[in-house]
Amino acid sequence: MTETSTQIHHIQSDESLKKASKSWQELKVVVLDTEFIRVNTYYPIAGLIQIGCGNDCFLLDPLAVNDLSPLADLLQDTSILKVLHACSEDLEVFQILVNALPRPLFDSQLAAALIGQGFSLSYQRLVEKLLDISIAKGETRSNWLQRPLTASQSHYATLDVKYLAAIYVRQSAILDKKGRGSWLQEECERLLDTASNSTAPEEYYLKLPSAWKLDGAGLMVLKTLCAWREREAQHSDVPRNRIVTEKSLLSVARDQLDNKEDLHNIATMTPKQIRKYGDKILLLSSEARLVSKDQYPVALQKPLSRETAPLMKKLRISVQAAAEKFQIAPEILARKKQLEAFLITGRETGEYRLPESLTGWRKSIVGDKLMAMVTTERQG
Repeated sequence: MTETSTQIHHIQSDESLKKASKSWQELKVVVLDTEFIRVNTYYPIAGLIQIGCGNDCFLLDPLAVNDLSPLADLLQDTSILKVLHACSEDLEVFQILVNALPRPLFDSQLAAALIGQGFSLSYQRLVEKLLDISIAKGETRSNWLQRPLTASQSHYATLDVKYLAAIYVRQSAILDKKGRGSWLQEECERLLDTASNSTAPEEYYLKLPSAWKLDGAGLMVLKTLCAWREREAQHSDVPRNRIVTEKSLLSVARDQLDNKEDLHNIATMTPKQIRKYGDKILLLSSEARLVSKDQYPVALQKPLSRETAPLMKKLRISVQAAAEKFQIAPEILARKKQLEAFLITGRETGEYRLPESLTGWRKSIVGDKLMAMVTTERQG
């Protein structure tokens, strides 16, 4: 690919953002990226927004600009396609920063998986693979909140969007040729839906891998403590584990602890956490154990038993065969977790249902075959 020079525009005031936004209004495609810090906080802190338009790269400083509404307008302008790479965290940044998401969306990492270029490829690897250009990774862990940004940081940030447009052109042509444009649209909509619908604090306990080991009062305690921790982390804007770890919450719920001495026996709880949150944890645990049984959460599904291993192996072989036939990554078709969710649906009754993650474009590619396999297995 022939290298072209990039014109860098620094946006550090409301006026400069308004001026720059006028040049975006007639565009059909823009490329976007974000740089942020999320080390000591619950929410990501945006340090830089990169907007690429042709040979122009706009570096928007969210720490200097007060009125970011032109950015929100750009994200929500459905006449302009937004191209990003591996954008799940970028979506969270946009949601928090301007309460808007980029629609319509084209994620080049997802596109790569759907057209056989590789699964979960980094931006650097994709640029090298498609454009034969190597990009340095020197500022990957840079402090994007420092001011002024260094020349190296600005250069790195510019590179993150410089080649996205060329990648988009090549990928979209292949998607059209293979008839998979609708597949990518579906995947991008899933990403946007996930970003729009954050997990409610009351539902967070469902994310804990070991929560299935509890039931009744123990599960009620875990649900209560997880919801409290989520709200506390959000309110204090600190990582969840700074409040208390999931292992600690599981220990409290499982052992029904009711005094601080018991808390000191939990290896994963620090003295500081006990001093600051111990009384609250014990109070919430006590209250949760007193609720009526009809308010207990429904017991969670247990993991699959070893007896399902042969059937799981057959399903994974079927997924691999479909992936080879369509020349796409098997991980984009169905991961082990999705297959487990599928088998769990029919464990008790034998009536299997495809989980939502195996519907849509996946249904005809692999979902129907998986359903036929378990049906045959059941009848056999």
